[in-house]
Amino acid sequence: MREAFKPFWIEVAKYANFKIELTSKWEKDTNIEIMDGHLTLSNQDRSITSVFWSMNVGLVITKGERYTQYEKSILPFDEITWILLIFTLSTAFFTIFFLNLMNKNAQNTVFGEDVNVQSLNVISTFFGIPQAKMPKKSFTRFILIIFMVFCFIIRTVYQGVLFDLINTDKHKPHAKTIAEVFEKNYKVLGHKTYEGQKFKESIKPEWREKIDETSIIPYRSGYEKLCHYLEKDESNIAIVMHEPLDMFAEFFCKIKLLKIKESVFNIPQGFGMASNHYLYPVIEKFIPRMFEAGIMKYLYDIWLHWRFLKEHFYENNESKALTIKDLGYGFNIWLITCATAIIVFFMEIIVWKFEIWKEKRNEKLKSIQNENIKKKIDKNLSELERISCEQEQNNQ
Repeated sequence: MREAFKPFWIEVAKYANFKIELTSKWEKDTNIEIMDGHLTLSNQDRSITSVFWSMNVGLVITKGERYTQYEKSILPFDEITWILLIFTLSTAFFTIFFLNLMNKNAQNTVFGEDVNVQSLNVISTFFGIPQAKMPKKSFTRFILIIFMVFCFIIRTVYQGVLFDLINTDKHKPHAKTIAEVFEKNYKVLGHKTYEGQKFKESIKPEWREKIDETSIIPYRSGYEKLCHYLEKDESNIAIVMHEPLDMFAEFFCKIKLLKIKESVFNIPQGFGMASNHYLYPVIEKFIPRMFEAGIMKYLYDIWLHWRFLKEHFYENNESKALTIKDLGYGFNIWLITCATAIIVFFMEIIVWKFEIWKEKRNEKLKSIQNENIKKKIDKNLSELERISCEQEQNNQ
């Protein structure tokens, strides 16, 4: 084995623990002979066969754009909750329109007596304005109570989440991949170093023109450049970084000083690069072995630090849109109120049927009594006529 290769391969084998296959470094024919006693092993190869090193070149991106006040007004609820709310109000207005085409008794049963501005009452109830006149019937009151409880739940949670959104620095989701960075027209800042040029060669040709190389970003001052853009409150900025994990460690000091309010460090996707003589992929199966050798301990500590800060200071402080599941407790009260209203409705039907039966029974009893009285009167009249006839005969 040639002395020029011996120390290098021994060190690689000791840390990476993979099979040694010596090849040509400069793509020339190489003859390797290993002799042991009377045995001779010869090997010829023209290409590299083992990956022994990796290097990360990626993009460091800032947080997304801030939501405007108008956009924050629709963030408290997700799409399903907004659809449910619109469907409920549409059903209420459709019911009002349909009942206005029916007779007065049906309108009085649902709306109440002497209520002429039903649509305005729906809007005022939704915004929490008290009713000027309450309906008299219990069924109509329970319909109103159901709608008032529903509006109270929606209005309370909306105001609470909206207040939280207004007082927090809410940003739009940032790009997750390199493709999203260029598709969303991020301002990509590159540098004219060897790594920067290889990053440019690794991406699609139509993306290369979007990289701004007007200013050279040194390796150790890249995080200062990023902080400069964060302090200027510029969003949608992406900076090409060589070995971004090293920048990661330095950037945490800046985040800690800023109390994690303005600065967020994102590495959406690492890029492997290929040149004429070297291949730099990231091989996951070597990571445990690198831990055993102590190579990854420093980077692993940084990763744990980032996960701790992200879980305790960044993710938990973000307000999220409320879903139907989040409003479950309030809607349970609403469903109980609906069930109570249905029970009261059937009870009123039973009472109404009983009153009708009672009225019919009273009418029947009165008719029977009237017939009996009439019969008695007729009997008495016939008796008087008989007596009068007898008296006339006696007088004659």
